[in-house]
Amino acid sequence: MEPQNTQTRAGTKRAPDEPASGRAPERIEQAAKQVRAATEERVDAAQQRAHAAKERAAERVRKLSSAVRKIGEHMRIEEQEYIAGRAAEASDRLDAVANYISEAELSTLVHDAESIARTRPAVVLGGTFLLGFAAARLLKSGGTDLQSTSTALPRVERGALP
Repeated sequence: MEPQNTQTRAGTKRAPDEPASGRAPERIEQAAKQVRAATEERVDAAQQRAHAAKERAAERVRKLSSAVRKIGEHMRIEEQEYIAGRAAEASDRLDAVANYISEAELSTLVHDAESIARTRPAVVLGGTFLLGFAAARLLKSGGTDLQSTSTALPRVERGALP
């Protein structure tokens, strides 16, 4: 007579002489493999996003370098040699920074940024201020004139709200 299979709580069938924990090591190993695979997928996706962000940052620095170079060329035309020279130096340094960002490993970039922030906090704060100032100037000079936009809107007198 053949042994009958019995139903377990999980709904799987086992032979009566097979211990309930007989499949547990197999299931644990299978679950561990699934967890490792899912973790690897997430790590790969995060690394791809970080690499793409790093390349975008390098490209932005290259664009900034190009803008500074153009300013220098304009200053040279205006016979402002000192400013033109400083702009050329700044543009060269920005190109070097862009290349460093593009070529360095992400962990190296993070370590170097932390090191600079710890050893030279004034440089970091000053750089942040200058970037904010430059962004404000760019926003102010580009786009529509805020005064012309505000005149197109109807004026509401004080106390005239419904």
